[in-house]
Amino acid sequence: MSPNSHRPLTEDVVHRKLSNGLTLLIKELHAAPVVAIDTWVKVGYFNEEDDQVGISHVIEHMFFKGTKLRPRPDQIAAEVKALGGELNAGTYYDFTHYYFTLPVQSFSRGLEIQADALLDPLVDPGELARELEAIIQESRRKLDNPPAFAAEKLYELAFRRHRIRRWRIGQEESLRAFSREKLLEYYRRHYTPKNIILSVAGDLSAERVVEEAERLLGGLPPGNGVGSGSPAEPPQEDFRFALLRGDIKRAHLLIAFRSAPLFHPDDLPARVLATVLGRGRSSRLVQEVKEKRGCVESVAAGTEVFADLGTLRISAELDPNRLAAAAESIAGVLQGIRSSGAAPDEIGRARSAVESQYYFSQADVLGVAMNLAYYEALGDFRLADEFVRRLQAVTPEAVSEVAGRILRTEAASLLAYVPDEGEPVPFDAGAARALITGSGRGLVPELPLLPEESRRAPQKGSTATADAAPRRLPLPGGATLLVEEVPRLPVTSVAILFSGGRLHETEGNAGISRLALASMAKGTHTRNALRLASEMESFGCSLDRVLDDDYLGLSIGILSRYLPGGLDLILDVIRNPTFPLEEVERERRVQLSAMESLKDQAMGYAVTLFREVAFAGHAYGLPPFGSPESVQRLGPEALASWHASLFRPDRMVVSVVGDLRAEAVLELLTERMAHWPVMGDAPVASAAAEPVSRIVVRSETRRKAQTFQVVGFPGVDVSSEDNYPLDLLQSTVSGLGGTFFEAIRGKRGLAYVVGASNMAKRLGGYFVVYLGTSPDKEEEAREILLHEVAKIRSSGIPEEEILRARSYILGTYPIALQTHPARALTYAAAEIQERGMEEVLAYPSRIGAVAPGQVVEAARRFLTPERYALGVLRGS
Repeated sequence: MSPNSHRPLTEDVVHRKLSNGLTLLIKELHAAPVVAIDTWVKVGYFNEEDDQVGISHVIEHMFFKGTKLRPRPDQIAAEVKALGGELNAGTYYDFTHYYFTLPVQSFSRGLEIQADALLDPLVDPGELARELEAIIQESRRKLDNPPAFAAEKLYELAFRRHRIRRWRIGQEESLRAFSREKLLEYYRRHYTPKNIILSVAGDLSAERVVEEAERLLGGLPPGNGVGSGSPAEPPQEDFRFALLRGDIKRAHLLIAFRSAPLFHPDDLPARVLATVLGRGRSSRLVQEVKEKRGCVESVAAGTEVFADLGTLRISAELDPNRLAAAAESIAGVLQGIRSSGAAPDEIGRARSAVESQYYFSQADVLGVAMNLAYYEALGDFRLADEFVRRLQAVTPEAVSEVAGRILRTEAASLLAYVPDEGEPVPFDAGAARALITGSGRGLVPELPLLPEESRRAPQKGSTATADAAPRRLPLPGGATLLVEEVPRLPVTSVAILFSGGRLHETEGNAGISRLALASMAKGTHTRNALRLASEMESFGCSLDRVLDDDYLGLSIGILSRYLPGGLDLILDVIRNPTFPLEEVERERRVQLSAMESLKDQAMGYAVTLFREVAFAGHAYGLPPFGSPESVQRLGPEALASWHASLFRPDRMVVSVVGDLRAEAVLELLTERMAHWPVMGDAPVASAAAEPVSRIVVRSETRRKAQTFQVVGFPGVDVSSEDNYPLDLLQSTVSGLGGTFFEAIRGKRGLAYVVGASNMAKRLGGYFVVYLGTSPDKEEEAREILLHEVAKIRSSGIPEEEILRARSYILGTYPIALQTHPARALTYAAAEIQERGMEEVLAYPSRIGAVAPGQVVEAARRFLTPERYALGVLRGS
C-alpha cells in the first residue's frame, strides 16, 4: 500500500468458531445502513463424482425453495423481499455460497431465514422436477453464449483427468436423474459446520452477530465435513488443438497454459504476467494484436487459480478469416515477453491496478463479506490483505522468470470456435502448432515515457474530513458540478456526461455517437492513443465510456492522489480529440464487428429486434452499433463535427464522489475548463417517440438452444409521475417471488430468464418483460404472461404483494448506491435528464408515497394485451 493508505481491510475483523466448528467472520462497516450475510460452503464442482456432475448447482437452486417452516417454494424469496433485501447464490468449482444484502434493521430476520434454509431444507420432489427444467434451460442458454461455451470446451481440451474438464452444470440426462434422496445425501455429507463460513459485513456490532449466529446455527450437527477432491492432473507436455463450429457470427480464439496453483511461488508473478499481457488498453496483447495489427476486435489474458492447479488463459474475438494472423501475433507477443521480460513501468501499472481495485471493492458490504469468506476458505481471511501486499512486491525479474516457465507454446492448448456458415476456415492443428510454436520475431510495444508531473497529488489540505451531502456548483461555460464528500477510502469516482448523442442520430449516421466516443480516446493534440492508455492505467484505472440513449460521456474511478493527472487526461480527451484517420478506421472495424457479435448475444439481439418495432422511425429504434452502410460513411470530419455539437460545456454535467473537499474539486476543474470555447451548433431537439397502437412483431430464427423474447407495453417518459407506480409494478411482477416469475418459472419451470423493466427514456418508454425459454415453450410462456396481465387488469394485485415490492425497493435502493461509481453516475444521469440530483435523494420518499391502488391503476392503464411490441430471437 502507499504511505498514506487507509486501514487494511482485515483490520478489526472478528473471527470466531461456534461450538460445532462453524467459522464466523464479522466486519463492521458503518458507511451505510445495510448488511450482507454470506453463507460460504467449501464444496463445488470439484467435489462431485462423475455420476454427480452438476449436483452442487442443483442444491444451490433448491436451497431457497422451501423448508418445513417455510414450505412454499416462493416463501423465502417473498419474505426477503418484504424485508427490503436481495437474495442470490452461486456455485463454482471449489465453493457454493448463499447471500442476502439487507437493510440493517432486517439482519436478525435475514439470518434466521438463512439458518432455516441451512438446517432444514425441504427439497420437495415436485419442486425439484420443475427446478431441474429451469437448470436445463440455463445449460442451453450457456450453449448459446459463445465465450462461455468456448471457455468450458477449452478446459475439456486442456485437461485429461482433472474435474475442471467436465461440462460443469451437468448434462440433461444426468440432471433429470437427480432425486431428492441423492441431493440430501450429498447435502448432509458436505454441508457440515467444518465446511461452512458465515461472513457478515455491515452496519452492526460484532457482539450482536456472534450472539445471533450461536443461537441460530449452533445446533447444526458437527459432521465430518470431508469431501472428495479431483484426481490429479498429469503435466502437459504436448500441444493440443480443437476446432469447433456453430451458428455464430464471430470467431473465438482461446489459448491456455498450465500455470501455478495457489500458494506456489510462481502464482502471484503469473497473475502480474497476465495483467501485463492482456489487461487494459496499454497491455501487450491489446497493443500488438488489436491496435497495431487489427487481428482481433478484443483480446484479454487472465489467470484462474485453485489449490491444485492454475491456468493462464488468452481469449480473443475476431473475424474467422484472421485466425492465423491473430495466432501468429499472439505467439510474437509471448516470444517478446519471454525474451525481453517485463518493463518496470508495466509492473508499476499492475501495482496501481491492484491497489485501486483493493480500495474500490471495500465500498460494497457484499463484496467485503465475499472477499473475507473466500480467503478464509483458502486458510486465513487475512490473506485478503497479504495477497495484495505480495502482489505489489512482485518484481519485473520474477515476472520474466515465470513467463519463461509458463508460456511454453509447445505445451499449450488452443481452441478455435468458428461460424459453420461461409467458406471453411483454413486453420487446422498443423497450422496452429506451426504458428504458435514457431520461433518468430518477438513483439514488444514501445511504451511511452510518462512525465512524473502527471502523477502529482492534490494540494495539501484537499482531503475531506467528514461525509457531506452532495452539492451543486457552477463550472465555466455553463457546466454543472455535482460533488459529494465521502472520506472513508482514498479513491474518487468521476462521471462526465453530455446531453444527447444517440437521441439525435438518424438512419444516415446511426452509430456515430458510439464511434465518436471510441475514437476520442485514440488521440489528442498532445497525446497519442498509446500515451493516453499508458497514462490512464498508470493511475490504476481505465477510461470508461458511458453511452445511453439520452446522454453520453466518460468516467473514471481513480486513486485520489492521482486525481489531478486523471482530470488532465479525461478533459484533454473531451476537449481536444483529433480523430486520427488510422485510429478511426481501426475503431470502425471494431464497431462493424460488434454488429455481428451482437447477433451471437441472444438477449441483447432480442432487445434490438424489440426496439426496431417499438420505436419504429425514431432514433431509439436504430440499431445500437448503427448499420454497415451508416458506419462506413463516417469519417474524421463527420466525427469532429458531431463532437463539436455535443461535447460543449453548456451541455455538460460533472459528478465527483470521493475523499476530496468540494472546494478542492471545484478548483481543479475550474482551472482545467477555463477558456473552453463553444464551437458548432447544438443538435436540434428530437420529437417524442410514438408508441405502438397494435401488436407489432419482429423476429428472427437461428440454430440456437433457446428462444429469447421481449414484450413491451407502451409506457411513459422519464419525467412522468407514473414512473413511481410503474417502478413498483416492476418490483411486484419480476424477480424471485414476483407475479410473472412465479407463474412462468416458479410453478411451471418454462423459463430460466423472467424479468421486467420500466424502460423510461427522455422521449418515450415501455414497460418491458423478458423471457428466455426453450424454443418449444415460446408461445406457452407468452400466453401465460398475457394471462397474468389479464388477471391483473380484471382482479388487481393483492395489497401485500405491492407492499412487499415497496419494501424491496426501499431496502435495495441504498444497497445499489453504496459505491462511489454508482453514486457519481446516478447523480450525473438524473441531472443530465433534467430530473435533478435531488431526485436521487428524494426517490425513496416518492416511492413510499405511492398507494397500492395507484400501482393497480397503472397496471390497468399500461399493461395492454391488445397493444404491445414483441421482439423474438427464435431458437430452432
